[in-house]
Amino acid sequence: METVYKVCPGCEAEYLPSLEVCRDCGLPLVWEGEAREPRGEEGLVLPPGEGLVLVREAELGWAMGLGRALAAEGIPHRLDPVPRADSGARWAVRVGAPDAPSAAVVDAEYARNELPDMSEAPSELGAAPSEDRCPACGEAFSGDAGECAECGLVFGPAQ
Repeated sequence: METVYKVCPGCEAEYLPSLEVCRDCGLPLVWEGEAREPRGEEGLVLPPGEGLVLVREAELGWAMGLGRALAAEGIPHRLDPVPRADSGARWAVRVGAPDAPSAAVVDAEYARNELPDMSEAPSELGAAPSEDRCPACGEAFSGDAGECAECGLVFGPAQ
């Protein structure tokens, strides 16, 4: 007898067919074997290509939430799986270069809403990190860091 189950596209936990939402991630479950790539809102999903700027790399639930926040602001974006050696699934949220400053502001606001215990961010969101502090959460970091270890904000354009 073949076992049929649903899977969370974020954490890949297996569930009974009668369940609809992952209890850990809150994401809608898909049937085992279905495509697990997240879908964006029509007209706001960028095609793959050159010139895209990385806003954040995160697990699927966070990336989809950030994608919804970007879409609510009318910022076209794309979510791409990030190949990793370990088992942790990560997704890259990318926007076109002209939208990068606005996307950084949306990203910082989304992080503050999702992590309310974060320290108060500087008043000028989306600004380049200064004094080796993250502009989203205020966490100290080394001058050569590519992203904040506390909240995951990517510093500067990444390829």
